[in-house]
Amino acid sequence: MNGYYQDLPDDELVRRFQNGDDQVAEVLYQRHVTQMLAMVRRRLGSVRNRGGYDSEGIVQSGFHSMFSVLRKGNFDSSRGGVGALLCRIVQCKCAVKLRRKNLILSFGPDGLRAVVEAALADAEDLLGHLEC
Repeated sequence: MNGYYQDLPDDELVRRFQNGDDQVAEVLYQRHVTQMLAMVRRRLGSVRNRGGYDSEGIVQSGFHSMFSVLRKGNFDSSRGGVGALLCRIVQCKCAVKLRRKNLILSFGPDGLRAVVEAALADAEDLLGHLEC
């Protein structure tokens, strides 16, 4: 069945996913995972400079968030395709990771409050862009 889905455009896969066809999630994942991993690795730098960040974990979290947005029906394809949505989500997750590392290194334990505030601001900004 996945072979059939491979030929469908992203917007059709999204429509099917929103209508309860979970099989298309694998196709969307396979279609976008390589690009997302490459983006995360570029944004976080070399393995040595990544500070132990799990690129695959960030990408998985991004897909989880994207599928959650799609399932809730909070996706407006007129503002960009599902690939663009995923890219924005993953970029946000990278920014939070980098900001957290920089604040903790710069400010020590007191920087934790700033990390939480920054993550909340990023989440609110992302949700603001997703409202229909």
